[in-house]
Amino acid sequence: MPFDTAIPIINFAAFTADKEQDRRNIGSDLFNAFRTVGFCYIKNLPIPPALISQSFSLSRQFFSLPESSKLLAPHPDSGTHQRGYSAVGREKISLYPGAKTDTPVFECKESFDIGREGDSIQPNIWPPEDLVPGFRDGSMVLFKTMRAAAMMVMESLALGLGLEEGFFDDYHSSEQCCNQLRFLHYPDVPAERLSAGNVERIVEHTDKGTLTLLLQEDDGVAGLEVEINGEWTQVPVVPGAVLVNIGDLLQMWSNDALKSTRHRVPVPKQTVSGKWGTERYSIPYFVAVDRGKIVECLKTCHGTERPKKYEAVDAWDYIDSVMSKAYDQY
Repeated sequence: MPFDTAIPIINFAAFTADKEQDRRNIGSDLFNAFRTVGFCYIKNLPIPPALISQSFSLSRQFFSLPESSKLLAPHPDSGTHQRGYSAVGREKISLYPGAKTDTPVFECKESFDIGREGDSIQPNIWPPEDLVPGFRDGSMVLFKTMRAAAMMVMESLALGLGLEEGFFDDYHSSEQCCNQLRFLHYPDVPAERLSAGNVERIVEHTDKGTLTLLLQEDDGVAGLEVEINGEWTQVPVVPGAVLVNIGDLLQMWSNDALKSTRHRVPVPKQTVSGKWGTERYSIPYFVAVDRGKIVECLKTCHGTERPKKYEAVDAWDYIDSVMSKAYDQY
């Protein structure tokens, strides 16, 4: 079934085959999608549908708990430790550098953040096992599965950029992985909260790392909007597809060959029983470069007639400095 979307749909089925030209063709398609739109849908990534369904079930179970129970795994006060539960309105993407807002915004979402186990700098913060049995184990299975899928995307993109297929591997190791899995819940917005003004689900922004993979339920509620050619475009849910976009770091890494595109989740403009919108669940997986790695312009993205636009940067210091703003006060 065709979908009316400005965002390209790429089938990764052939990428796991042995035909090099098929792999390069997919890499070229991926490069062109990120060059022009910054987003694409990818079908046939190795993420089992049963695992996706189970993960959304775990997410729903957790977010349906009383607030007091969810706060048994509290997100720390600092945005430099992105783990645990963040209550509705607590995180402020509107404080990111470059976010387009001049006044305080209440962001009507709640989240639970997860990283690799064994990270001594950002250790995971788990709720008691009896609150949602299987939450920890199930989350880590998804984390590892998403990492493997993300690395497949990075291998393909490396080919599209004219690099060795494994170029990005050393920057995104399993041992020092700084990736972040996030369960997101957008509750209905009470009419009285909306009438107070300055309410969004997530304000317009760009992602800051290398890559983001977004899981959405095939029969779930859409809501994401992407800025394409200066116009906000609704992003439909494409069954069986993962939505993928690049972040600011990869745009800099590619010397602006690739586009980190602004996106947002506004409050839907419909009301039901005194509340605005319909609750929405999604699961983004944010890919980040390992700590201590220096990122500088890719060798295929600069030359005599195409000078470097960015200085070399410590990738994690850059991401950390931006993320830390999200838990500041207005």
